[in-house]
Order: sequence, then structure tokens, then C-alpha cells
Amino acid sequence: MDVCMKCKSEIKPRNKPQDADYIDCDLCKGKLHPECTTLSISEQRVFVLKKTPRELEYYCMKCKSVDIPRHLKSVIFKLNQKIDELQASNEALVKEVADLKKRNSSESISGGANYEYEDIYAEFIDRQRRSKNIIYGLHEDQKQNKQQSHENDEKEIKSILSKITDTHIEFSFHRLGILNNMNKEPKTSKANDKVRPIKVLLPNSDLALDILRNKKKYKGNVKISPDMTLRQRSHMRNLISKINEESEKGNKDLHIKYINGVPKIFDSSANGKSLGSKNTNPEN
Repeated sequence: MDVCMKCKSEIKPRNKPQDADYIDCDLCKGKLHPECTTLSISEQRVFVLKKTPRELEYYCMKCKSVDIPRHLKSVIFKLNQKIDELQASNEALVKEVADLKKRNSSESISGGANYEYEDIYAEFIDRQRRSKNIIYGLHEDQKQNKQQSHENDEKEIKSILSKITDTHIEFSFHRLGILNNMNKEPKTSKANDKVRPIKVLLPNSDLALDILRNKKKYKGNVKISPDMTLRQRSHMRNLISKINEESEKGNKDLHIKYINGVPKIFDSSANGKSLGSKNTNPEN
């Protein structure tokens, strides 16, 4: 009899074929009920594709907390890079997904949302790939040459990280977007004020999450944010829009809080209860 290592109750087969019976940890091989993990419903259903050569990895909270030796960090970093290559080499998975779609064409996914399996898989891969990145809204001096600008950016990133954590961090980075041509007159005065964000690539997602959780230690004016997918950004804009609407009506107690990595609206005047939890979480 298989038992969930979190809630200790028996793992029983699910009634619906698209629902996973359990999620197993890739390190300790322990089994958990899908609802006992930190995965969203959409992410859980990706693990239904067990017949395919799955390169996705899931680690339980206990294994995540294990202190990994330094000599293994390079190995882990290379494994994370493998995720980036999945979308270019997943023809076998696409075929499997097409077969699953034919067998389940009459069924909906995630409570009625008609998302294709491949769409869910692509979103999940994109989130895993982005989870080890952070975005900086760091000022850019466009009068400097490329080498000077790169050196200044690296110096500023190191300075900001040193205020958040004492850990020495290896990272790479690059500016997002195209640099304005300084020889051309901008159409508006705002063109020169636009900041090209910096994407900082860290060794792993746990390190990125730790920096985001402790970013308040940095007291400067540089904005630090997670690297979100298009769907996550759309969801965040909807939450901010709802907060602004409620603020105009006089409700100034709403704020966004992350629960298991999913942003939700909370009302601080209602003992921190989630506001409209059924409608504010299209992330699943």
C-alpha cells in the first residue's frame, strides 16, 4: 500500500484519467498526493504524461532543504540548462500529447478551462526556465559604450545582491530589448527615460526565490521582480487592476501576497483572508 509521505494517508487511484494518482520526488522517490505538493493543478496534470521520457524534476520540501555540496552545484546548473533544451527536442512528447488529446477531447482541463495539454506543458517548462531568473529595473546610461555599460551593470548587480545576502553568487545577465539609437531624435521625451530591464540568470530557482523573499533588505530605488511568463504577467495585471478599482471605491486594505508561488489578493482588514479566492487564481 502506497502512503503519502506528507499526510500519511493511503494513495488511491483517481477516477478521472487526466488526474495524477501521486507525484513522486525525483531525489528520495517518496510519493505525495498532488494536493500535498506545492504544484498548481495545471502543473500536476503535466505529470500524467508518465509514459513519455520525462525530464521534468520535482523535489519534495524535505529534499529541497538539503544542503547541496559545492562540487555538485555545477552539475545541478547543467541539469537546469537541460530544461531550456526541452522545447527544441520534444517531438516524441508532442506526439504523445496529440494521442492523449484525442482520447480526452470531450474533457476539459483545470475546472473547465479548455487548455491543450501541450499548452500546459509549454507554460510549465517556461515557468521552470524562468524560475531561476530575476529582473532588475536598473538605470542605463546610454552614452556609455557597450563594455562600460556591461561593467557598470555587473558592479551594480553585485552591490545590490550583497545587501540582500551574504552568499557569494555566480550569475550572468543581459539587458532586455533594443538599445535606442542615440543618433536619432526620439519621438517623445519619454524615449530616453525608458529603462531596459536586466535579466539576471542565477544557478537555481531556490536562490532566486530567496533573493525575492529578502529583497526588502535592499533599500535602494531599483525594482527587483520575478521573471514571469506572459500568462503570469497578464494575471498580475488583472490583480493590480482589481486592487486599483477597489481603492477608488475606498478600500485601501488590499494587497498582493504569494501563496505557494501564486499571487492572490488579500484584505488586511479581514484578518488577512484571501479576497475572492475562487476568481483571483487563474494560475491553476
